[in-house]
Amino acid sequence: MLTEHVNIMKLLDMAEEIVGRKKFQKVVYIGKQLGMPFQEKYGFHMYGPYSEELSVRLDELKQFGFVSEVKEEKAGYSQYRYKLAEREHPSYARLRLSKENRRSLSLTR
Repeated sequence: MLTEHVNIMKLLDMAEEIVGRKKFQKVVYIGKQLGMPFQEKYGFHMYGPYSEELSVRLDELKQFGFVSEVKEEKAGYSQYRYKLAEREHPSYARLRLSKENRRSLSLTR
C-alpha cells in the first residue's frame, strides 16, 4: 500500500468518521497546511480547496475495501459518510490505534 493511502487511513482512524466530501477535502487540506504529511496537490474550486488526487485515492481505498462510504439522501441533496471498513485485513489491523495512542499521535512518515 502506498504511503499516501496509509496517511488517509490513519486520518480516518483518528477521526473515526468524516461526514461530507467537501469536509473530507478541507480536513486534508488544512492538515497539509499544518504540516501533516499529505502529498495531494490542491487547486481552488467552487466550494474551496479541492484535490483530484485525494478523490482518486479515496475511490481506490473504497475499491480495495479499506474505506466505507455510505450515501445518505437528505432534503434535496446527498451526503456521504466515510470511515475505515469494519473488517479484518492484515494491513488494516496494523493501523488500528488504541484510544490512548490516538491523542498523542501525529501523522508522520
